[in-house]
Amino acid sequence: MNKQILIAPRQTRILSRVGFFLVILLAACGTPAGRSEILIPEPFAGAMIVYPRESEQLHVGDFVDVAARIGDQGGLSASTLLVNDQPLRRDPFLSTIENGMVIQPWIPSSPGVYVLQMILESGAGGQHASNRITVYVSEAVAKEEITPEPVEEKNEEPESNEEECPQPIATTLSFANCRSGPGTGYNLIAGLKPGESFPLIGRIASGSWWQVQRGGGSCWLWSNLISICGDTQAVPLSNMLEKDDVMAEEPEKEEKPDPTLTPTWDPSSGPTSP
Repeated sequence: MNKQILIAPRQTRILSRVGFFLVILLAACGTPAGRSEILIPEPFAGAMIVYPRESEQLHVGDFVDVAARIGDQGGLSASTLLVNDQPLRRDPFLSTIENGMVIQPWIPSSPGVYVLQMILESGAGGQHASNRITVYVSEAVAKEEITPEPVEEKNEEPESNEEECPQPIATTLSFANCRSGPGTGYNLIAGLKPGESFPLIGRIASGSWWQVQRGGGSCWLWSNLISICGDTQAVPLSNMLEKDDVMAEEPEKEEKPDPTLTPTWDPSSGPTSP
């Protein structure tokens, strides 16, 4: 005779709770200590700001790369960065992007509380609004002047990395925009992830932008976001003009503050809580 095992409702609830806590424990064990991961479902559709993080503390004059994960099966054609619900800059893409990263620079020019958001335009005429991130900007921290200790000069020849990288390459140090020219004023071609490497094929005289070979084409990367391996003396100079359209208030504009960058609270009124 077949025997059926009946589980009482109270036992069922206990087993369900045990299973729930086991799932949480396994998920926690898979996350490295001290690191906060952002879980994004796949396939992803829409826009989600991943940097800066909610309630992050920034300083006046910081060069902030606002990075967002984006996705749309119909393709995305442009991104607009909003600061306190006012458009700061719009970046059209050279071609539509179905899935990837987009980074838009912002330089806070006065202390206060700021709300950041991105609006993505789809090729079909629709829009995706990202999550809203609140950040706190304080006065720039004064750097202490340290007198360097005298160092004895050595006539040793500098170590060369030509053998390690016979062809000069650039590797991204963080999320980075690859643009159609040397400067943020040029169209965005692709958003790159940290650790991607590409051959160097061009540069400008200032050394602030480098041209890389990517797939069947090329694009430009900002020098602060890459590391370079190999001898770059043979990399050809480009005659393209550097164009930068990062918007920041100038000191003389303090008498007439820009309404698009007005803090949501008056710093002189005292501290606030998030």
